[in-house]
Amino acid sequence: MAMARAGTVAGNHGAVKRRQFLAAAALVAVGPFLIRRASAQDHAVIDNYVKYDDASWHYEGDFPVGLPPTAGGTHMAMFLTWLVLHGLGSDLFVNELRGSVVTLRSRTTTPSRWLFSDCDQRFSSHLLNDEGNRFAAAYYADEADLHDGPGSYLQDYSLAFPDAETLYHVPDSWRTYDKLDPVIASRFEDWRHR
Repeated sequence: MAMARAGTVAGNHGAVKRRQFLAAAALVAVGPFLIRRASAQDHAVIDNYVKYDDASWHYEGDFPVGLPPTAGGTHMAMFLTWLVLHGLGSDLFVNELRGSVVTLRSRTTTPSRWLFSDCDQRFSSHLLNDEGNRFAAAYYADEADLHDGPGSYLQDYSLAFPDAETLYHVPDSWRTYDKLDPVIASRFEDWRHR
């Protein structure tokens, strides 16, 4: 099976879990895209694949000197963690990476470390169920770009951490997550009742 990130170390726990997830899903990673070998009923998932965000888009660009690459994924990791912990992860993702989700729920790793080890530092539609994808498209990003206007996740993230030099300087911690949790929950309830 072709893997999108050829440089991943085979012994890396996250890389092994990702390969297991891709194999179980009959997915083949080709560059930034996932190709799924599946029945006709699954083609809607493939046809609607959206890569919402990727940490490499941040740390390979205009990125603050001295920060680790994981800082480029903290903002998306907090949001994806919230989605998964609130039942909006795809059945396939949650079932195939059950141990990964347990690790997240028990807080034995941080959201960004989890994103890098078990999600290949990417936030994409195959990780979410239908409701999770609709909410992510409305609040976080769609196939065109990240949302950053009023009422968007990035604006809420910035407002939650006004003293951070950049969004990349927000700590990858459960304290950060706990500060965002009620903000995202409120936005989710507002979105759900529209």
